[in-house]
Amino acid sequence: MASSLVVEEDDNPLNDELQKEELVALSSIFGQNFMYNSHRSTSGAEVISGTFSVRVEIPNDTVEVILDQEKIHLHYLPPIIIEFTMTPRYPLQDVCKFSIQNVWLTKDQLNVLKTRLHDIWESEKNVVGVMNQYFCIKFDQHAKPKHRCQILYNFADFLQHDSLSCLGVSFPLELKNVTCSGGVSLKKILEQHEKSCLQETFVHTSYTCSICMEEKKGESCTQLSRCGHVFCKICLTGYFAMLIREGMIHQVRCPDLECGAKKEDDNEPPSQEELILIVGEDLADRYDRLQLQLKLQADPSITFCPRLQCQQPVRKDDNYDKLCLCSECGYAFCLICQKTWHGKQVHCQFKDTPAILQQYLDCEDDPEELKKLEAKYGKKNLEKLVNDYKIEMETEKWKRENTVECPTCHIPVEKTFGCNHMTCQICQTHFCFLCGSWVDPSHPYKHFNMQGNLCYMRLFEGAGDVYNIDEMDLLEVQI
Repeated sequence: MASSLVVEEDDNPLNDELQKEELVALSSIFGQNFMYNSHRSTSGAEVISGTFSVRVEIPNDTVEVILDQEKIHLHYLPPIIIEFTMTPRYPLQDVCKFSIQNVWLTKDQLNVLKTRLHDIWESEKNVVGVMNQYFCIKFDQHAKPKHRCQILYNFADFLQHDSLSCLGVSFPLELKNVTCSGGVSLKKILEQHEKSCLQETFVHTSYTCSICMEEKKGESCTQLSRCGHVFCKICLTGYFAMLIREGMIHQVRCPDLECGAKKEDDNEPPSQEELILIVGEDLADRYDRLQLQLKLQADPSITFCPRLQCQQPVRKDDNYDKLCLCSECGYAFCLICQKTWHGKQVHCQFKDTPAILQQYLDCEDDPEELKKLEAKYGKKNLEKLVNDYKIEMETEKWKRENTVECPTCHIPVEKTFGCNHMTCQICQTHFCFLCGSWVDPSHPYKHFNMQGNLCYMRLFEGAGDVYNIDEMDLLEVQI
């Protein structure tokens, strides 16, 4: 009976069927990671060659790798690549010709794994051959094989689950940062593979957008690299684009509530490369320009050319208090009034004098902020501004205490002597110096003789000793 199982090696009908079934199975399992093609050998026989990658299973979610004393943490290690060739005698009479490659395993380690794969073929080919030949002889010589060939699949299964234990690999994994083929360092390869695998996982995972609150696949989403929060592309692009167009670039940060609760320094904006992917190059360039402008505005030694067609930053000359010269267009202008240079003797004012003055007065106890303002506007200019302000305040105080505005032209009028019936020298309006109200020019004293009026009997109040008014004079006025 044993001799009846023998089939001529070159004419074994099972090899071709077993190869086809194995290729179909591997294609369905490994998908895009499995590729093969067939060609004719010099003898005319069909030969199948291919390659597939096997991801090595790591013991934890992340592993620590030490490259020349530099530690990096990875979720994935580069796969082991299997290149194979199925000869017409595979799998029953001959092993599949194969080689394995990997960037982080040594040659000795690869040889150990290769020897173990040969052992797997030896054990598997006997089972496949005996079971299928027995079936064909006993039932139908032309029947398809009932025991599928799983040799390459068993290779992959071993490399994925048992290769690390077979080699005695432990973590942290110490490696040398050697230069691999193509002149790329091992560290670069590890980082690129990590990024690629994380992106692949991200694309096939579902996420809830914190803006629209809808669940979408990762392929329709964007994940911010600094914090890891995920938003759908439409929402995040629209949100960032609106902020940049409106000039609110300080808010171009992660919009998630968790990041929004952080301080501005802790919630950093996206990188330049990331921002280009989100909003495009045009808006990313505008963001850079606005950011540079804000940075320059914060520099106390920088002002901007007032010409609308220029607007270039101009660094002030410490040798001049007010003179600025634009290096871009050659325009000479005044730092204070932003007009064409008029000479240092001409008096001028800042455009936002009240705001600048208030800012300067508020930082009297803050030496650093005081120094910035003095560098930006000039110490002498600010001191003159404060001095003018104090004089103006004293003037306003004196006017409030000693003058009354004309009710018609609003010119402040001072009474130097006489009664409280006043006549404006500008518009000839008659009014009361006590309450500032208009009085009838034809009967000016009626206002002072009306009982119940606040100014009743107060015509000469405040006249002092300028006039010695007796009761008869007062009576005359009343009449």
